[in-house]
Amino acid sequence: MSRKLLFMGVSLVVLGGFVASAGAAPIITNVVRTPAATPAPIMNPPGQPFGDKATCFVDRVHVYTLLPPELPRLVGAEYILTRNDDKAAAGFTMAVTVASPCSVYLIIDNRMGGGSGSGQGRDPILTTEISAWMNAMGGFTDTGYDIAIDEGNNNSIDRYSSLYVSNSVLQPGTYNFGPQNYSGNMYGIVIVPPPTQASGPSPADGGQIGQTSVALSWTPGAYAAQHHVYLSSNQADVVNRVASADKGLVTFAVYLATGLVPGATYYWAIDEVNDTHPDSPWAGVVWSFTVIPVKAWNPRPVDGAVNQPSNVTLQWNRGLDAIQDLLFWGTNYDTVLNATTPQASPIGPSYALTGLPNEANIYWRIDTVNSLGQTTKGDVWTFGTAPNIPVTDPNLLVWYTFEEGSGNVALDYSGHNRHGVMTGSPLPSRTGGMAGDAISLTGNGDRIVYDADNGAFLNGLSAMSVTVWIKS
Repeated sequence: MSRKLLFMGVSLVVLGGFVASAGAAPIITNVVRTPAATPAPIMNPPGQPFGDKATCFVDRVHVYTLLPPELPRLVGAEYILTRNDDKAAAGFTMAVTVASPCSVYLIIDNRMGGGSGSGQGRDPILTTEISAWMNAMGGFTDTGYDIAIDEGNNNSIDRYSSLYVSNSVLQPGTYNFGPQNYSGNMYGIVIVPPPTQASGPSPADGGQIGQTSVALSWTPGAYAAQHHVYLSSNQADVVNRVASADKGLVTFAVYLATGLVPGATYYWAIDEVNDTHPDSPWAGVVWSFTVIPVKAWNPRPVDGAVNQPSNVTLQWNRGLDAIQDLLFWGTNYDTVLNATTPQASPIGPSYALTGLPNEANIYWRIDTVNSLGQTTKGDVWTFGTAPNIPVTDPNLLVWYTFEEGSGNVALDYSGHNRHGVMTGSPLPSRTGGMAGDAISLTGNGDRIVYDADNGAFLNGLSAMSVTVWIKS
């Protein structure tokens, strides 16, 4: 699902001040529909916290199912049984009072805006009516996750809804939820304590940066007054909060890290602090980022790849501050290692090699030139080309036996060099077959692709036979 951000507005009536411990008492303390209607919405149905098989509506037997595992905080949360008869109603408000800071999730029918069927795989198009009061609460963001609805409580999946989360923590007060003006299922309301840990790291966890200084930023925890920063190239030092990784307290959710080393991976964490709160501090998780190296990196084909075609496009990631690349390649490691005159200076980080010999080891190196004219010598990478397979039957156009043992290339044993590239996440795995080996297609998007000539070898054929062995 896509992510949509709704802006505007401020929250409504703020009732209280600081709450000593979120979750120590119910968050939802009242819900009132105006004008009154029977049955009325119910808050926190006794003995039924939110979760799988939780009832959706006060006037239906529908239940929620298939909660996204990525949002475990929803399980056991407080929620409101809204009235499904209100789905197309106008001119009402549902005033919900919360006693402590909270985040709000809305469950909105994916069919809103014209979708048909179950709504699986689509996003709702929000009506003007629902957008108005969502914006008045500070806006909501589509989390990208769905939840299913079993309308008969009979272990079926009938509809899908999107989960939206409030853009900001709602403070104690009363908030007016209103109409949606849509005849599908009514929206649902789930309310959880706000996150107390720092979240939303920038740079993203596991990401790369292209400079030796960076402003680290994050989304503060709900009760944070200060933020304790830990940063080190030693993961254990951050995990254990040792003194060498301690960068001190900051008031704002940003910290400027300088003097970073190209090619190094850094680990960081934020412990949220509020000396007036009995639960302080709130230790954060450890994130990481990597400063890209000065050398060229991430070669494709990967270093050590085998069974590559005779025509291959070399690709790589440029080093830090690189403005020019110098390519050296050949079939002798020492020659490529010691070469001083490049064969090419590609405009971008790619270069096509054609007519490579079969069953050869190809060595290549990328030197980078930075904005100061300084050259950094690159590592020597290697890949092997496919074996020379003779054509024994001209009518056999392509033949995959999957006996390569490893790698992402499926050799064409017809001799026509129509080698396929396996894709998927994870890649298809090789396993025993009826004749030779087979591949197990168990990942996401598993396939074998040959597109070097866009299928031109099939042009002019009036008929053909395809033989496949499949075991389910």
